Amino acid sequence: MITERRGSDRRQYSRYSVDWMASLMPRSEDNEEIFHDRISDLSLVGAGIYSDTNISTEDRLVMLITTPLPDGESRKTIIGIECTLRSSSFSEERQQFHTGVRFLRFHGIDKHLLAEALFTQKESIIRRSRRISDS
Repeated sequence: MITERRGSDRRQYSRYSVDWMASLMPRSEDNEEIFHDRISDLSLVGAGIYSDTNISTEDRLVMLITTPLPDGESRKTIIGIECTLRSSSFSEERQQFHTGVRFLRFHGIDKHLLAEALFTQKESIIRRSRRISDS
C-alpha cells in the first residue's frame, strides 16, 4: 500500500510510505557486500530504509528497488539508482537501523518508471477504496 506523507515536510517531491524490497551494493570493487532491506518511505530524490545492519559508508552505492508495474498487480520491475547515505540511526520502536538515502543518478528510464510506479499505484489504491466504499 502506498500513501502520500503530509505534514510539516518541505520537500521538493512528495514522499510516499511504501513497503518495497531494495538491495544496496557498494560501488567499490574491494567491497562486495550486498544489503537487502525494506524501503519505508520513498520520493524521486531519496528513500528511508530499515535494516538489521547499520550500513555506514562514504562510498557511492547502487540501490536496486523492486517496484510494481502499473499495468498489473503481480508484475514487477527492478530500478537501479546510484545513491549516497545521508543519515543512520537506531529505531527503538522497530529494533532496526533507519538509514536515509539520497539519489544521485538513475539508470536509463528508471526515474520515469519509479514515478509511474508511485503515482499509478497510489491512484489504483484510491480507486479501489472508492469502489469498496461505493458498494
